[in-house]
Amino acid sequence: MKIGLVDIGGGMKGMYGAGVTDAFLDEGVRFDLCVGVSAGAANIASFTAGQRGRDYRFFARYSQRQEYMSPKNFLKNGNYFDLGYIYGELSAPDGEDPYDAEASLSGPCDFEFVATDALTGEPEYFGKDALRTHGTKLLMASSAIPVLCRPVNVGGREYFDGGVSDPIPAARAYSLGCDFVAVIDANPPDMVKQPERPRAVYAEVLKKYPAIVGLLDKRHELFNSEKEFCVKAQNEGRALILNPSEDPGVSTATRDADRLDALYNIGLKDGHAAARVIKMKTEEAK
Repeated sequence: MKIGLVDIGGGMKGMYGAGVTDAFLDEGVRFDLCVGVSAGAANIASFTAGQRGRDYRFFARYSQRQEYMSPKNFLKNGNYFDLGYIYGELSAPDGEDPYDAEASLSGPCDFEFVATDALTGEPEYFGKDALRTHGTKLLMASSAIPVLCRPVNVGGREYFDGGVSDPIPAARAYSLGCDFVAVIDANPPDMVKQPERPRAVYAEVLKKYPAIVGLLDKRHELFNSEKEFCVKAQNEGRALILNPSEDPGVSTATRDADRLDALYNIGLKDGHAAARVIKMKTEEAK
């Protein structure tokens, strides 16, 4: 049995996935394939590298700095979240909290980071070969939220957040051979995504990228459809959806340290509980 993990991120809500994946490291849970979107890509990167606690530090500590996210950043360079600071300066080999890309690359788990081609609107799935070539540029591309961030250039093409084109890439994991998929979704289990607003703002800011505007217009439909797909798979015993068992009130841009800490601890608790289910699936496959 091939077991996959999908983390859909969600800006600062990605702290939930940081807790879940740290619990998986504590429990020694292994996956054959991991797929990360936006902040979920960062969680998958640290998870596959075995860097427990790294993403917690990013969400809880570094996010308090204006260099990480702030209106000043947006006015200065058009990026509310300064992805160059987060995944470049901080994460570089000589940075304050380096990402051990070599550990991810040498590990047995395959992985992909999802980004959206800014011109075509198509999802792009970057794997190990792309990480060897482009490094943490892939994490920047996967996390470039339209309007809040400028697109990121990777290999001569511009990319936005992967959640625009494939917000819950469980079908991608199944298409790559997974039989069972754990999905980390930091939203409430009963959440139904609503249309993006205000349309006039994002349509104007993104007028150079009509394909992205079109995707944002229908993003709620895509998200809800992919969520229904995952629920159906869970009912069939082919998936496990992890939603926070409690709601500390964290949103995409929350920087309240107490709320973020609470969400991390909820992720740890839920991750330890989920680990038992995933281990049972692994044993069934033997």
